[in-house]
Order: sequence, then C-alpha cells, then structure tokens
Amino acid sequence: MTLPEVALDDLRFQELVNECRKSINKHCPEWTEVNVSDPGITLIELFAWMTDMLSYRINRLPEKLHVALLSLLDVRLRPPKAAGTELRFTFEHPPTRPVRIPAWETEVATQRTQMHGPIVFQTNTDFVIRPVRPAVCLFKRGSEWLNIPVGDGRAQPQGDDCFAFSEEPLPDDCIMLGFDRPLDRLLMRVDVDCMAARGVGVNPKEPPLAWQVSVPHVERGVAPADAHDRAAGPADAHVERVDAPPDAPAVAGEGNWSQAIKPLRDTTEGFNVERGSIELDMPSRTAALPLERRSRPRYWLRCSVLAPSAGARDNRYQTPPQIFSLTAAPLGATVPAEHLQRVREELLGHSDGTPGQTFRLRCAPILPALDAEHVEVRNPDSDRWEHWSRVETFAESGREDHHYMLDESAGAIELGPAVRQSNGTFRQYGAIPAQRSELRFSAYRHGGGTLGNVAEETLTRLRRPIPGVRSVTNPQAAGGGVDAESLELARARASSMLRTRTRAVTREDFEDLSRVASARVARAHCVPVGDAGVPCVYLVPKVVQSPAARRLDPRELKGDRDLLGDVKRSLDECRLVGTTVCLAIARFRAVRVAVRAVASPSTEAKGVEDRILDALYTYLNPLVGGSVQGEGDGWEFGRTLRQGELYPIVHGLEGVHKILLLNVYEVKLETGEVIRGPLTEDLKLGLGDLIASGRHRVKVDPFAAA
Repeated sequence: MTLPEVALDDLRFQELVNECRKSINKHCPEWTEVNVSDPGITLIELFAWMTDMLSYRINRLPEKLHVALLSLLDVRLRPPKAAGTELRFTFEHPPTRPVRIPAWETEVATQRTQMHGPIVFQTNTDFVIRPVRPAVCLFKRGSEWLNIPVGDGRAQPQGDDCFAFSEEPLPDDCIMLGFDRPLDRLLMRVDVDCMAARGVGVNPKEPPLAWQVSVPHVERGVAPADAHDRAAGPADAHVERVDAPPDAPAVAGEGNWSQAIKPLRDTTEGFNVERGSIELDMPSRTAALPLERRSRPRYWLRCSVLAPSAGARDNRYQTPPQIFSLTAAPLGATVPAEHLQRVREELLGHSDGTPGQTFRLRCAPILPALDAEHVEVRNPDSDRWEHWSRVETFAESGREDHHYMLDESAGAIELGPAVRQSNGTFRQYGAIPAQRSELRFSAYRHGGGTLGNVAEETLTRLRRPIPGVRSVTNPQAAGGGVDAESLELARARASSMLRTRTRAVTREDFEDLSRVASARVARAHCVPVGDAGVPCVYLVPKVVQSPAARRLDPRELKGDRDLLGDVKRSLDECRLVGTTVCLAIARFRAVRVAVRAVASPSTEAKGVEDRILDALYTYLNPLVGGSVQGEGDGWEFGRTLRQGELYPIVHGLEGVHKILLLNVYEVKLETGEVIRGPLTEDLKLGLGDLIASGRHRVKVDPFAAA
C-alpha cells in the first residue's frame, strides 16, 4: 500500500474565509455587513490569501528535505542525450579534387518556423570525399568472366562483349566494377549508355537486379528478436564482427557482400534507355577483396540478376541488355551527425588557491563528456597546460592527485575539498591549483534532448557552405534524443536504488534496474525463458510524442544498439556472478480492426469515425493500452486479446447506434500485410508479446430511419 501524503497545514483559502465569517457574530456582533463588497470582508480575504501562501510554503518542506536526502545519497540528475542521424551531402557534379566535410564545424539545421528556431546538427566525423573511378570492369555470363577494357575510369565493351549477361540471363549473372579506393559512405552514381529497349521482358520500374558492395567479414547480431529461440547466454546488445577462419576463402565472387542496396534513383529502366544513371548509397564500411587469391584486392560494386520470385515469374530478362559505356563516380556522401554544438577551450577562470572551488561552464546542461574532454590547468609560472582527470568521488584522492568532479546537468566543475578530521586537522582530497592558475575545459558538447528527434527530410539548411555541395538532407528521421533527467525521475531512481541496493536478484530487481538504466526505456518485463529458467528482460522504448489515440510508427517501437547497450552495461554491473540474462526488445503482435457501424440520429458520421479510431488506437496500445481513456500502464505482457472484447468498447462510444461488422485481423507491424483473420477465437500472446495497433479501418454510415 502506498503511504498517504501528510499535509502539514491542510487549511485553504476558502476554508479560512468561511471560518472567519462564521466568527464575526461571536466576536463583533455590531458588524452586520458581510457582503463581498464590504472592506472588512476584503481584509479577511487578503489575510486568508496570505495564510494560504504560507501553508503552501510549509507543505513544500518535505519536498525540500527529500531533495536534501537525494544529495546525501549523491544522486545527481542525468544529463541529456543527443539525437543522431545521418546527413546526405549531394554535389552538383562528381568532384575532381578531394572535398572535406570537417567534424564539429559542419552544421545543418531545420528551417526556422514561427514557433521554433532552427534545430542544429553537427557532423561528428571528419570525412573526405575523394575522386574515385572504376579501375576494373567485369561481366559474368554464366561461368564465363569477361574483362572489359577500362580507360580513364570508363568501361567501353566492344562487339559481343556489349551483352552484359548470358544470352538467356541467368541468376547470378553480374556486372562488377572494381575501385582502388574505399567506397565507405559514398553516394555513387553509375552512368550507363545502352541500346534502347534491348533487355526486354522486365518491369522497368522494378527490374530484377540487385546492387551490392564488398564489405568486411560477416556481421552478426547476437540479440535475436525471439528470445525463446535464443540459446542461453549473456545478453549482448552490440554487433560483433566475426572473423573468418584462416583457411576461409577471401574471394569476391564467393561472399562478403552487403545486403542489396536499393537505388535512390534509377533512370536506366533496367538498362533499357540510351543514357541513364543509378544513384546508390554505400554502407559505412566497405572492404577490398581479391577476385582470385593472387589478384590485387579491390573495392567491388556488383549488379546481379535475381531469380524470379514466386509472385513475379514474368519479371525476367528474355534477352540481355546491351551496354556500350559504363562508369561510376561519387556524387556525395552520407555522414553521421548529432543534435549538439561543440565548444572548444572555454576558459573557466583563475584559481584562488582555496579548497572546494567550483567553476561553471557557460552552457548547461552538457552531454556526457568524452575521453578527450577534460579540465586543463596552466600554472602562472609555466605556459604548459596540464591535463586533470575526472573522478566520480574524491574518497580515494590524495592531496597531490590532479582530480576534479563534473556535474553535467549543472555544468559545474568541482575541485577537491578540505575536510576536518576528528583530531581537528584538515585533510585535503585532491590537489588545488596554485593561486592565479588559469583553468579551461578542453572541449564539451551541449544540446541534445527530445527536440532533436526530427522527422526525415527536415535538415536541409547548410549553415556554412562547402564547395560543390548542392544540397543536404537527412534521409532517416533522427532518434535517440532524451531530455535531462527530471527531479521526479531521479526520485524514482533513488527509490529503486535503495530497494535493490544495485543488485539484481529478483524479477522485480531486473525490471526496476532496466527502467532506470536509460531514460529511453518506457517499460521492462522480466520472464524466465527455456527449461533452465534463464531470465529474459523485454524492453519497450519510450515514445517521444503522446502515444495515445494514434498509430505508433514501427520505427518508434524498434530499439537500437545504444538503448540495449545502456541497459546491458547496467545489468552487467548488478547481476550476480554466474547469472545469465537475455535482453531483447518486446515482440509486438499487431492487429487491425475493421468496423462498420451506424451513427446515432443527429450525429455526424465523420465525428463518430474519429472517436472509434481514437478508442481503438488507445486501447490496443503497448504503452497506454488496456484502457479506453489512455490512463493505463500499457497492454499487459502476454495478455490474451479476448474474442468480442472490442465490441462493447466500440458500442459504448458516444454517437454509435449499432455495429454492423467488427472483424479483427493479425497483421505484420511494418507492412500491414495480413497474417491471419478475421479471427474467430482469442488471440493468445507469448510471455514477451505485446499488442500494437495496425492501421484500423472504420466506416460509419449516417442514421437512416426505417
């Protein structure tokens, strides 16, 4: 049971006024005018208001004491986190000389609006776009390999070599372009001259071709989506690079290819126009591989013929396309960026030589400091800046240790204090810079927060021009931005810390510690998995915008490596030795509801449709579901969706006269494709499953009298 809140003074304004008016006849019977217009009543209300304010201040004392207790426990507010995304820089023409996109200096912002100023992102990687052209061109036709001559970066097949694929194009026939420089993060444009309408038989909008690039050894994720199929082992939220054994073949034709790269733009229509181009966004890491064991390693770009799918048997080449010229060049690059601004070498002031000094940064709160971001001190007798080290506490610091503490939320740097000992002497914790010593912070980053979770294609304003850059945008929405921790969240975290003592033993311990490990975790649920009963913690990411009365985008419910990594590190510090923990994002079972209803008399059908949609999206919600009002804690993990459960919810809404049809379908969350339905029985969920809404369909007919 929750402990009741105790008010030190529960009298309020109106109660005080009423009490005074009742006392008038007893203490001053000659006072007969007690209307609101009387000056005496005005004075009573004035003093009642002042007393009410005093009561309010008195009742704030427990809150102040609570904050003081948090300070004694050394509970500090967590700093914000910056949203991240990738910025695609596009040139007017392929560059002829290296173009540098400097880190921390390249700023891209959203457009200013009447309500908000521009939201600024900075690139965090120093990236150079170098001119690169194909050095080798190969055509693979069945088991035959053709080496096409390349001059000045352009391949020009002659005679029968112009046919890119076999006479009857086969799966795995391909065109390969080899480069001498890495293709990491480049936006490549492939220019092709072909014979018009030569490769007939294919859908020109979706030709059966797959573009791939050579990459390092296979990347494997170790956090599967289905923890029930997971082998018992420690959770790992990172992507591990698994090196091939020494005797494994390192041949470009045998593997080490990226997933298929979807062209951003394709005007060739499957190599069926005279002059066309394909624009491809390269992955963040490419690799040089030899075509044969003794051949020179190159960075390969490959275009392969796909086998016809079951539903598109007619989408296949009947004759091979005929290519007369083929080349490729970078047209831009995609560079990671974060919602922050970086300040370098900010002067903090001068030391006065006393213990316990505090210096403040101009911008606060700041983002968690990196290894290269620290305090530097320069002695007045020297021009050399000394690096000081950050510590979490001065408990182990000696008087000669160059230590400081940093509070990111307040932007405060604290130097070591001098503490009085039992014998009356003082002990110095941490060194104190000599008097008149100058202090500076080498670099820090500020910004972050949920404001940076902007939509795709909104970061379009390059604040400092880069030669040759025509445009910039963010192809994907930014995510991961979290505001600085509030006092209420810090209280909840402190309560969890006191209860668990930072040790995860019970199921509730794992859930509490997972929730406080990252501000991006909305819900956590721990269940045993497998015969060994290995605990598995399912996480639900926090949604920035209000989750009620709307369909949640699948990307909002999809966790990332940073989120899982934060929780993993926290649980690794708290779990008992020998305890194995699985960690995964909750599995969402999406349902689509189709409703046909009749509106009540004198009720607008469109308004009833909106109310039904709002109720369905709110009730079938993993964050606030289980309640039509959206006041719940979210759909309960593993709770079965009962047959007929939605009927009374829809029928009970205002303006619904009767329901003609209500069907429930299970669909894929990402695509909306129907898996099964309409359901004629309960939808049973697994232990780590949650209900989520697909795209509901509602049709309401106006009332028609019989």
